[in-house]
Amino acid sequence: MTCLHDEAFSKRLATILSYLVKTTSTRLLKKKTSATSSWRRYVPFLRKSGKKKEEEWVDTQPVSDHLLTVGPNFNKKRPCIISEKTIGMYLFSQCCHPIPGDDILGFIDGNSHVTIHKRSCPVASKLKTSFGTRILDAQWDMHHQLFFDATIELHGIDRKGMLHDVSEVISHKLNTNIHQVSFSVNDGIFEGRIEIRVHDREEVRNIMKLLKDINDMQEVQQIL
Repeated sequence: MTCLHDEAFSKRLATILSYLVKTTSTRLLKKKTSATSSWRRYVPFLRKSGKKKEEEWVDTQPVSDHLLTVGPNFNKKRPCIISEKTIGMYLFSQCCHPIPGDDILGFIDGNSHVTIHKRSCPVASKLKTSFGTRILDAQWDMHHQLFFDATIELHGIDRKGMLHDVSEVISHKLNTNIHQVSFSVNDGIFEGRIEIRVHDREEVRNIMKLLKDINDMQEVQQIL
């Protein structure tokens, strides 16, 4: 019988989870779903859409909460600068989940809006090949004012106190908010998935580095 199956440990686990999981009523980014499974589901103009186009922008970087609409005078040679003031003008792809610190590009969709992808994203690679003239350079200019979701997956040997050690690293040593957490055990091996709120990708790397130093931790990998 593993540690997590012990009744007393299960009660402690429930208490810790209740303390750690801090939910919020809003999210910075809204997830989108689609019935199709191919990369084309991430390309809006390859699907039917009944939305009207918004007012066209002629400047390259207007500050607004409205989605940027690329007009005929838009300068494609200038990079899209994503800051706290301009982030609301862009769409962010769910296929690769870009956050500050990721190398990114912009893609002009069928509604003339700009969707941000990681440059390493397989969907972005397809878009560059098929729709190269719609690709824009994009850069971050963030100042640790906003939070973004990131997900880390853990694998290791189940033992008493493992969850406490994980929470100690994330919540206490790094003062990072845990948004969602799940753990399961099979034959003495645990698997865990933790969704955290971070400012950028560098914070994710720091968290992963410390998690790897935990006793009996075998694998730590970034999912999103």
